[in-house]
Amino acid sequence: MKLGKSLLNQIQLKAILPFVVKWAKDHEKRILREGKPLREREREDALSVGVKEVDKVKILEVEEIPLPENPIVRMAMERTGFTGIDFVGISFNKGIYIKKGERYRRSLMVHELCHTAQAERLGGTEEFIKEYAKEVVETGYHNCSLEVEARDKAREIMANQNEKNGKENIETEKA
Repeated sequence: MKLGKSLLNQIQLKAILPFVVKWAKDHEKRILREGKPLREREREDALSVGVKEVDKVKILEVEEIPLPENPIVRMAMERTGFTGIDFVGISFNKGIYIKKGERYRRSLMVHELCHTAQAERLGGTEEFIKEYAKEVVETGYHNCSLEVEARDKAREIMANQNEKNGKENIETEKA
């Protein structure tokens, strides 16, 4: 399915946003309570994408990323193209869910940490959710500027890592 503009309008979005924000804040609290701090490389990546309060970020590895139980929020997710996506990570400001076995994927972690930096920049969970949802309704999930930025940052960091690894291999061969 090609995702473009959603089937949800701004008026409907305004009505459901309080439910989405509550869902996000509830999960952020759970992650901050049960999650683990960032590992050293994750801390470095968090700083490189602009996270300011690195020490407050927690990761909670779960079997499945919990989706909203509220039927109104689920309907909104369907209409914005979020159903059918195999979620392996989701960021709620300082709290990040990662599907078990996926934390090793640096590009995924950078992507989610970029969303953490965006939430900080926008003023927190509620402000991030409002902006993110507005953009997804207007442009679709894949074209949302916050998603584009997170994908671009992850690609940039992975390209820099590959370039660095290539230089290290050349230096090792010269020695």
